[in-house]
Amino acid sequence: METKKPKMTTTTKKVTKKTVKKAIPKTKVLFVCTGNTCRSPMLEFCFKSFLKQKKILSKFDIKSAGIMAIESDLTSQNAIIALKTHNITCSQKNARLLDQNLMKKSDYIICMTTNHKAFIEKDFAKSSVKIMTIGEALSGADIPDPYGLGVDEYCAVLEYFIYICEDILKLINIKGDKDGN
Repeated sequence: METKKPKMTTTTKKVTKKTVKKAIPKTKVLFVCTGNTCRSPMLEFCFKSFLKQKKILSKFDIKSAGIMAIESDLTSQNAIIALKTHNITCSQKNARLLDQNLMKKSDYIICMTTNHKAFIEKDFAKSSVKIMTIGEALSGADIPDPYGLGVDEYCAVLEYFIYICEDILKLINIKGDKDGN
């Protein structure tokens, strides 16, 4: 019996780098604080900058949200100043309220404090998402809230974030490997 070469049809898709990139799932990380105007957006922009420097940003989807965020609030001016002072690309963004949809779309939720984690576990019980605090993850303490304070306090928090970016990346990779991701 003679085998025939299959004909190309209009529905056959050409494999390109772009389609391959879309097929590879991204690791989705969500940073959480209270209002999503200070700490979590600073860490979001900081971690994106870190991943971009490592040339691996395309492998991740990084977002931030707040457990009590008011979605009309904008990123704090002092957070923007601190980020720009450290040459981290950022933009003004509206605060995002943590909801079930964001939870489901995240592989990792990294909270600034133990209170944030407790709130999430209480209000979003039975989530399969890995929820941790920065303190738990990196054997440190909760991240103090610079809200209402000066630029120096925002810079101090940001400098800690810059310092821990490599550790966050290792944590995500190690946790992912253990779980078969």
